[in-house]
Amino acid sequence: MSLIKAIKAQLGLSVTPANNFTLTAEANNGTMKLARGNAGATTQDIMTVDAAGKVVFPQSNRTWQDVIGSRTAGVLYTNSTDREIFVAATFYTQAASGYGWIEVNGLTIGLTTQVPNAHLSGGVCVPVPPGATYKVCVTNATVNNWKEYR
Repeated sequence: MSLIKAIKAQLGLSVTPANNFTLTAEANNGTMKLARGNAGATTQDIMTVDAAGKVVFPQSNRTWQDVIGSRTAGVLYTNSTDREIFVAATFYTQAASGYGWIEVNGLTIGLTTQVPNAHLSGGVCVPVPPGATYKVCVTNATVNNWKEYR
């Protein structure tokens, strides 16, 4: 009977390393890791399981970021990440008919209802695919909160 100390296996036969996966299991510390890329040339960790069985996804370290200080309503921005982000904005109006919306690739995706009375607010949250453009827009209102999940 032999004792397996470590396993390092390439999954996939592509000549492009990023199209393959590598599975590594270490018996001495009880961990396992799945990564993109050929064995010895991994490009991106996908999942790690520690000795206690806890699963960690390194790519999921995304958080909500307050970007209102670096964004302006009506300006077109691009999601230059390689994954979907979420854009959330709230709007405040002192007008009798103010509202706000978010456009993705020129299409209105999220829209607050028109506010019938002054001093009310509303908000929307929309997904933005990688490479897509997005814009937060207002009519008779201001953006008082803008967060992005990146």
